[in-house]
Formats: sequence, C-alpha cells, structure tokens
Amino acid sequence: MLIAEARNAFSSTPVGLETPPYQVVLSGDGFEVRDYAGYAIAATGMDVREESPSGIYQGGTFSSDSGE
Repeated sequence: MLIAEARNAFSSTPVGLETPPYQVVLSGDGFEVRDYAGYAIAATGMDVREESPSGIYQGGTFSSDSGE
C-alpha cells in the first residue's frame, strides 16, 4: 500500500480515483479545456417555517440578520 501511495503522489490521476465524465473542448501544448456536466457535491434539506419582512425565508436553524 505504501508503494501505491508513493506512485499516486507523482501521478496526475491517482489509481482508483473516480472522475466525472467530460468532453475536451480545446487542447494545446500541455493543457486542455474540459466541459463537465453539472453535478452536486453536497446538498441538505431545509425546514422553512416563516418568511421574514425582507422576503428571505428563515428556517429554525439560524437567522442571517439577527447576529445569532
């Protein structure tokens, strides 16, 4: 395992790393421009309880204008 990690340190893409699909739009000497489809890295739900006078929905977790 230590040898594999040492190889990965010098590899442009480590062995076993999953990468999203892409299309090469433009390439040149030592570079390429890639087009990736949109994807989410993280998401969370939000329980919206009320709307503030400013029109911003406020949940029960925090209020951006209350300083809390």
